[in-house]
Amino acid sequence: MFLAAYEHVLSPFHNFDEYLSKRGQLPHAREPDDPLRCPMTYYHDQDGVSPWSIMEQDPNRMRDFQLAMTVFNQAVPVLGTFDYRLLRNSPDEERDGRVQLVDVGGGRGTVLGEILAAFGDSLKAETCVLQDKPGVIELSRRNRALPGAVRRMNHDFFTEQPVKGAKAYVMRAIIHDWPDATCVNILTHLAAAMAPDSRLLICDAVLPPRLGEDNFFVAIVDHAVMALAGKERTERGFSDLLHQAGLELVRVWRVSGGAQAGACVEGRLKR
Repeated sequence: MFLAAYEHVLSPFHNFDEYLSKRGQLPHAREPDDPLRCPMTYYHDQDGVSPWSIMEQDPNRMRDFQLAMTVFNQAVPVLGTFDYRLLRNSPDEERDGRVQLVDVGGGRGTVLGEILAAFGDSLKAETCVLQDKPGVIELSRRNRALPGAVRRMNHDFFTEQPVKGAKAYVMRAIIHDWPDATCVNILTHLAAAMAPDSRLLICDAVLPPRLGEDNFFVAIVDHAVMALAGKERTERGFSDLLHQAGLELVRVWRVSGGAQAGACVEGRLKR
């Protein structure tokens, strides 16, 4: 995890003052809001190329990042927020093979594998989908903790969502990687695929209005994703994003331990 943190987070901030100066943001700096012109692209001298495309240029770099995400998932609980038993299919839905859960940008499948292991009485592997870019999906095939029956699908979440009407679409540690305008684009594609009863589950930290000492970990993560032009958000911030994408916030599922323990923002189509 240290290698990934150093490569993608610490290194781009070595020359952050130079970045701000070249962007004409001194002395009135503002948060990075363009993923094609962010601290990471500046550090690699690749403005105009997304941070994720930069990572894909080196298979070892992408591998280290995916391993770091596995460690992140161990540090920040996957379970204990949303009750995935709510996604149990009815007899009619089971007969029709309705997709229960789509893990959008799900990486190697660590999160989906953990959910299936805990909720195997309600979720079936064959009605769950793991989506990510081709290179990452290939890595998922080596994940022995992810059942082979899970449908693995190459997908770019900036394009039309191909799985229509699933019971739920989950994104963990995805939305915080992107600025607001980009998030609205991602969420709009999901909204277009959702059925009236579909749920959108955004599993990210939900910041309190004001951070304190108990929120040190999430403050570090907020600093980290700023290298990509991303940010952590408050409940109001998530509500605003959902509204712009034609969705509405239903509730925030939380576990004890503050923002760093993780949360799940549940959304649905506007009613």
